Amino acid sequence: GPLFYWLSEAWCNLFGYSEAALRWPAAIYGILAVAAMYGLGRVLCDERTGLIAALLMALNPYAIHYSQEARPYSLFLLAAIGSFYFAARLGQRGSARDAGGYVFSTLAALYAHPYGPFLLAIHAGMYFSLRGSPRFPALHENHRRIRQCAVAILILYSPQLLRFGKHFFIKGEGYSNPTWIRVPTLADLAITVRGYFMLPLLSVLAAALILALLVAHRRTLRDDFRELIALLSIPIGLVLLPWITSQVLTPVYRPRYTIGALAGVVLLLAWLIARLPIRWRRWILIPLALLHTVPLYAYYTLVDKEPWRETAQVIRSAAQPGDVVLMNPWWSSRMLTYYLPQNDLLPVEQARSLDDVRRIAERAQRIWLVTSYFDEKVPRDSVRRVLASGGNLRRTVRVNELVRMNPWALRMKPIDVLLYDRTTPCGRESGVTPSAAVK
Repeated sequence: GPLFYWLSEAWCNLFGYSEAALRWPAAIYGILAVAAMYGLGRVLCDERTGLIAALLMALNPYAIHYSQEARPYSLFLLAAIGSFYFAARLGQRGSARDAGGYVFSTLAALYAHPYGPFLLAIHAGMYFSLRGSPRFPALHENHRRIRQCAVAILILYSPQLLRFGKHFFIKGEGYSNPTWIRVPTLADLAITVRGYFMLPLLSVLAAALILALLVAHRRTLRDDFRELIALLSIPIGLVLLPWITSQVLTPVYRPRYTIGALAGVVLLLAWLIARLPIRWRRWILIPLALLHTVPLYAYYTLVDKEPWRETAQVIRSAAQPGDVVLMNPWWSSRMLTYYLPQNDLLPVEQARSLDDVRRIAERAQRIWLVTSYFDEKVPRDSVRRVLASGGNLRRTVRVNELVRMNPWALRMKPIDVLLYDRTTPCGRESGVTPSAAVK
């Protein structure tokens, strides 16, 4: 969605484009999401649930990870929580202020990420599940205001909806639409749950704890069945619905896109813990909080993202005038060029086809090939064969081996840097150590 980039552009116009400046907005959204979790838990359940939910969100490594990336996920998480919060407030009181907050936060979520429309399905599920609850009287007393909110959202979202529908239903060439997303499997659902806590043991423990507490509270949950369904509708709407959509219509499922469902998982866990006696709450919350520090320690002490800064250092340390950097896939150039700005002495080329690779190879004496993500249209093996046909492979560096990587990192594609030299006679690619340092 465009909202994150609009806000980031305005921010950078004030504070510059340094790495810290680019990451600060996401951090602010993440901090606000913790406060919003308290409000959501308090309104939808009770104050104790809100406090526990805010604690778990503040310690959650998944939320922290995306609160330090210059990407729209923490903004979408904040907007989704705000949308749920004002939807609950609208059901309780139905005031004009709550209606305005609901429209504003829902539009923010819709413009922040393409998964925004799934929130509307969640709101529908919350509406029907809470409609008969005495805690939400406005849901069956104030239909007019709810309809007004729905109409306002539809009108104000229609420009983005048309644009989104075009990319969703008409898949053209390139990577400006979801053509690169594969059809998800059941394993992707497990990967999603594992990612919410980064540490596999913590993910299993959280899932087991939720199931155990559901069984332990099975009798009392009969009185709060409506609240349970409302809480379950959040992960169902942001995980299962996109997964089913990917099976039936077109692939749109990526685990990180479901970050809004994290609010439902955390809130459900907090709600179940809050129902326990205080002694049991302590015995659960203290070990759970301590276990969160394990992935957080690895996150803050090890490299958790692709080492593009180190990649730029490898190239810069041995580059010569006339060298060319070739990116595979082509769109990965935006990550490298932040740390290796383009200039006439060391241009960074984007090859969107093998013909582009051949044209670059014909005019350059030395080519630095940087491979990372998989590119179906221009496979790396084909690129290497084209470059090897005109020059020797002189150096190969597996950049990930030059740094201490986090074993629980969410996304960590290997980055390889290969130097092809046409100034020496051609030969086969041999005698090159994968982790050899460039000198």
